[in-house]
Amino acid sequence: MLIVLMLGACTSGAVNQPDTTVAGRTSDSSSTSAPADTSSRPPLETTTTVDEGRQVTIAVSGWVGEDPRGTVVCPFEITAACPGVPVTGGDLPPVGDPVRVTGRYDGLSLQMEAVESWTPYERAELFNPCTGGSGPGTGGQSPEIQSRVEDALAGDENRLAGLWLADGQLVVALTGPDDQLAARVREAHDRVCVDVGYPRSQEEVMALTSDISRALILDEGVWILDSWDSLFDGPIRVRSEAIDTPTMKAFADLYGDALDLTAYIEVLDAPLADLPTQQPPIPADLVIPIAGARGRVPVTGTRNLVLTRDGEQNCLYADEGDGRRWVVVWPYGYSAMSGDPTIVYDPAGKEVARTGVPVELDGSGSEIDQVDPTQRCEADSVWQNGGPTRYEIETVWPQLLDPENE
Repeated sequence: MLIVLMLGACTSGAVNQPDTTVAGRTSDSSSTSAPADTSSRPPLETTTTVDEGRQVTIAVSGWVGEDPRGTVVCPFEITAACPGVPVTGGDLPPVGDPVRVTGRYDGLSLQMEAVESWTPYERAELFNPCTGGSGPGTGGQSPEIQSRVEDALAGDENRLAGLWLADGQLVVALTGPDDQLAARVREAHDRVCVDVGYPRSQEEVMALTSDISRALILDEGVWILDSWDSLFDGPIRVRSEAIDTPTMKAFADLYGDALDLTAYIEVLDAPLADLPTQQPPIPADLVIPIAGARGRVPVTGTRNLVLTRDGEQNCLYADEGDGRRWVVVWPYGYSAMSGDPTIVYDPAGKEVARTGVPVELDGSGSEIDQVDPTQRCEADSVWQNGGPTRYEIETVWPQLLDPENE
């Protein structure tokens, strides 16, 4: 069985750690596992200058991409304008290949010293051990069957490892042996499949995932990019944004086979706090709120906004034409250059928005008190941009209207 665990963030010791936070991220899949602690939310960071002379040895594990920066290693399979680490000094496999690259990093690029293939974990399909089939159940599952299973489990709920639909049946996963409880559940309905011998119950998984997320996020200050638990092979899998080798080893010793911890960036020869802040390809001279980590922002809606630069406060705000000011929290790696117009750039150095031009922003709302007061620009509302922007094509990219350029 597959259960999505959580997406989380931290408040202390992170690579980029300002004083304020924005709304936490949540998984886009349903889950029966414990959610990450939501009292700690991803902070905002401001654009900064390169850390002069600071270099550390890191290993970056991700997917090869190409953009105006050159070759980059991206944290996700979507490699277009990704918030990845540029790599110089050697040849990498084709775009889209997963790799692990080791080398010296100064916040601008990774000087490659070694490269090897990297195998990302792939989530297994839901499986039906009774039929050998997989995939979603056909025809749905009736409340009557669910109720009968719950009645059969009464008093032994602590042995339930999971429930899911596959190949037209409700699969009931149990810890322990094939015994009287398993027989009772099988008798609940002919569309029930019982599988036994799972390593831990739902209760144990929830407690363990909660403990791991709290330890990583709160104690060690580690951003979580991806995480989920798998009842097929046991370990709870967590992929962090950045972590140092001693912390990786400490968690391996603490949780053993129960945790499979990997990282997008592993700092090999220094503590995590010494990792240089990643610099945008376009030098920024205007401070804008940006997400403090590469994790995806949930998209719950769209707003059509016009950006305006407040010259007196030297800040950027947006409005919908009704006089209400919004401050936009841009994704990780975005930057802004003031001028007439002021332009916002994505991590690849491509223009994504400019003042005076309507722009459509997918994303979600947040609370104004989660934005650094120096970056609010007298706004009373916050919009977290969830990805690439879309201009009014007629104004910015008229060539896209020509079918020959598609």
